[in-house]
Amino acid sequence: MNRELAEFEVLLEAQCLDRYQPDVALTGGFTGLHGLIPRIEAAGAVFTPHTWGNGIVLAANCHLVAGAAAAPFVEFPFDSPEGTPQRRDYILATPIEVTSDGWIELGDAPGFGIDLDIERLAAAETGYRTFT
Repeated sequence: MNRELAEFEVLLEAQCLDRYQPDVALTGGFTGLHGLIPRIEAAGAVFTPHTWGNGIVLAANCHLVAGAAAAPFVEFPFDSPEGTPQRRDYILATPIEVTSDGWIELGDAPGFGIDLDIERLAAAETGYRTFT
């Protein structure tokens, strides 16, 4: 449950782990993890994100791995009832599916390759604050 880049730095320096699983949404974002991943891999350890968020977070972690890491897998919930694609990806127009052989196809659409379900987002709106 480490979330700070500094915590991962200490673990890496002390060679505490053979697998590091920060999540791009919780630890350093793309910029922070882009700097950490090469050091993890140079130390002979494995970077593979621990993705426990919604479809947006899953897409972000998959794109991070595709572009910056030699991760052998991406960990994410897939078991019923809370891990189904429909429940996990409720705010996406189309849930992220896993192929029968365990792959997620990222496609070539702009950004993360996902579209938000605007009607579902609007239905879930509880209000907003403006700051002056």
